[in-house]
Amino acid sequence: MATEPSTLKAPISMRGIATYAIIAGVIVAGLASVLISGRQVGTPTPSALIEAAYPLVTGQVQNFILYDAPMPAPEIAFKDDSGRDLDLRDFRGQYVLLNFWATWCGPCKREMPSLDRLQAQMGGQNFHVLALSEDRTGLDDVTAFFGEFELADLDIYIDDTGASSRAFSVGGLPATVLLDPAGNMVARMIGPAEWDSPEAIAFFQHFTAN
Repeated sequence: MATEPSTLKAPISMRGIATYAIIAGVIVAGLASVLISGRQVGTPTPSALIEAAYPLVTGQVQNFILYDAPMPAPEIAFKDDSGRDLDLRDFRGQYVLLNFWATWCGPCKREMPSLDRLQAQMGGQNFHVLALSEDRTGLDDVTAFFGEFELADLDIYIDDTGASSRAFSVGGLPATVLLDPAGNMVARMIGPAEWDSPEAIAFFQHFTAN
């Protein structure tokens, strides 16, 4: 009478068991470190500057998302109120708060005065507020808006093509990106804020002081 082939295998040696145990321990330890850190494998370790900024993401700037590793900003082109062609390279060497806005945007109307006050308080060699209008109707509407809201410290910048917001994948206005002196993106945020609030000032001063 025919019998089925035996499916029994040779017993695993003690050395093999020990090897499997070591491998399993390494895997478990690796998974544990990922879970503890809250990061995926391959995610860059944040710099000390970024790590120290996490506790400052609160209050009016609580929606800022910090990049663990600064990312090069897209190349964009825009104009000032004299029609001069500019790009982000013209602002290298300082932190730039790049804010995308438009005159028809309700939340933008509420936050623009605070951006103006922020520029008055912090604007200078190390920091600049670049409020970039996305209005398609041109300079006249933007100039009228600045007059209506008495914006005295912000400079006028405009991109009436919408190309800059598309390059930054802006899905809604207002949207804000913090750029470092090398032109890299450090943090980004969707939605309005009171930009001269104490927590916002502390957040920006953390970067400009280092």
